[in-house]
Parts: sequence; C-alpha cells; structure tokens
Amino acid sequence: MVVKQFARTYKELYKPSLRAIVRSFLLSIYTSGQFTTTPTLPRVHFLYLHHVFMDEEQNFEALIKWLQSNGCLFVSYSDAVQRVGNGAIDKQYVAFSFDDGVDNCLKAGQILARYGISACFFLNTAMIGEEHQIHPMLITAKQYGRLPVRYLSWADIEQLKNWGHEIGGHTHSHINMATASSDQLAFEIGNNKELLEQRLGPIVHFAWPFGRFQHFSAEARSAVYKAGYRSCASAERGIHVTQAENSQFCIHRDGVVAAWPLAQTRYLLARSAANYAVSANSWGAIATKSEK
Repeated sequence: MVVKQFARTYKELYKPSLRAIVRSFLLSIYTSGQFTTTPTLPRVHFLYLHHVFMDEEQNFEALIKWLQSNGCLFVSYSDAVQRVGNGAIDKQYVAFSFDDGVDNCLKAGQILARYGISACFFLNTAMIGEEHQIHPMLITAKQYGRLPVRYLSWADIEQLKNWGHEIGGHTHSHINMATASSDQLAFEIGNNKELLEQRLGPIVHFAWPFGRFQHFSAEARSAVYKAGYRSCASAERGIHVTQAENSQFCIHRDGVVAAWPLAQTRYLLARSAANYAVSANSWGAIATKSEK
C-alpha cells in the first residue's frame, strides 16, 4: 500500500472522545485548586511520551522549563534506574523516555539535547523504518479518519545515540505480553534485543507495550530479565522515593502528552508526587517472586 499523506500534527491524528472531553473539563477544574505545583519531595520521577508532533513542540519545551523552574534535575534513564536501585534519592530527579519510535521522536531528541537532557527511546524493531502502518496505540485511520505515522529509521536512531540518548527494548512487534505464549515471549523479547544490539551495542532497559499491569505477567517479567535486561518499566503512574528491595523492581512512569495544557500536566505530576506512598517500586498485581 502506498501512503501519500502522513500525520505531521497532533490535531490531524487525534479526535477526542466524549470521555476525553469530560476528563479535560474536570481536570481544568481540579487544576485551579489543589496540586498546582510539584512538591519538592526528593524522588525519581520517570516521565514518558509517545510523540512530539510539530504542534506539540512549544508545549514540550514549556514542560521542560517548568520542571527546571521547580528545581527538578534531569538525569539519564540509566542514572535514574541506578538511583532507585541504590537509594541515592536526595533531590528531585526526572528522567524522560519515549515508547514506540514514531519519527517525530527525532525532533523530541533534538530538543532534549539542546537542554542537555538524555532520554531513553523504547523501540519495536518490526516498525523501524516502516511508513505504512498505523501507530499501534491509536485507533485505525479507517474508523476515525486518522492518518498513518512514520517511524524512526535506523539512521534516525543512530542520530539519537549521537546526541547522547539511550535506546531500550519494547518487544519486536508491540504485543500484549500478558496473552503471549512462552515461545512468543522468547521471540518478541530476544529478537528485539538482538536486532537492536547488532546495530547499537548493549541494550539494557525494557518497557512492556501498553504498560499496564493487565498487559504483563510474572512469566513475561521473568523472560525479560532472563534475556539480560537490567530494568523493566511499566506505564503505571507513580514515583520512586525509597530504595528498591532488589534489582528487579518495577519502574513506574507518568505518561504525559505534550499537547495537553501545561496546567493539566502539572496537576497530574503533582498528584502523583503527593500520592507517592501507594506506588513506590511496586509490581502491583504481578507476582513478585522470582520464577525459576
């Protein structure tokens, strides 16, 4: 299939549902009251995005500047993981990551590099360089009139590395790991890691697709660490304020969209920081025992 037009802006791609409209309205009310500033609580705060389209770039920079103004220190993803592992959580540390590898992640990487910030980009190797697929996190174009998106090429990924960013694994084809067989897990995790390492060197960080506990399992978690990964990240909200009990802790990440009004993002991040006690380092419903 030959695609003649790709989404270049967030507005082209996103058609808000009634639920999203109501949610935005309610958040606009909440943001006028509590949680309007980020607490100065020492923590490691992992933030993740999927994209920074052309009409999101200004908001993305505004988010970076706002975090800086609140005393947050940007650290690399590896440094953030290490701090949770060894308990060196004495300041407000923030680490950025991106999932899936949409091509405008290259622009996001350039913006971050301009501020001296290193992020981790979690990639699906089946999508590298693909231009005809619909982004897996979005409803199909046929249903909502959304346009396809481009994905990063290998040259783009190498440029991200040159700017000082890290690359992580995200399975080969963005599967739901909770429903995958043992053989599927081995292939999706192992092939993804092998293809990335052939081009880029050691890959040590992993984030599972879709990111919620319902999309993961104890078997999948075991397979990730058996493949040689040093960290495993969710898309469950939360921050890290205490040292992990062992090296195989669950990384909680707060998902943000650069197109959101800054007040909305500020509220969500501040609320996450204020509610830290319920989420630190936890695997939630996923069994924490090691599988042999």
